[in-house]
Amino acid sequence: MLRMGMNAIFTAGEGVLLRVSHPTADAEEAISLGRVLTRIGLRVPRYLHDEPFVDGDHAVFAIAAVDDVGPIDWVAVGEMVAVLH
Repeated sequence: MLRMGMNAIFTAGEGVLLRVSHPTADAEEAISLGRVLTRIGLRVPRYLHDEPFVDGDHAVFAIAAVDDVGPIDWVAVGEMVAVLH
């Protein structure tokens, strides 16, 4: 396990992370939203499958791991926040 918060993040092989969550909305909408945000130029996690694995109240998403990208570009972050809002 890499992180535990509202979601648990696990490593699952080369370049793959699993995000386990207890969604409060349709879990597939997270993947759809990710596609929309990517299309408008926002950097968001890249889902590796078109639908999550759902078991009861939990959903598991396969997400591409990201290598270290260097220091945070706060100007770029601000620009993405401006696009979102």
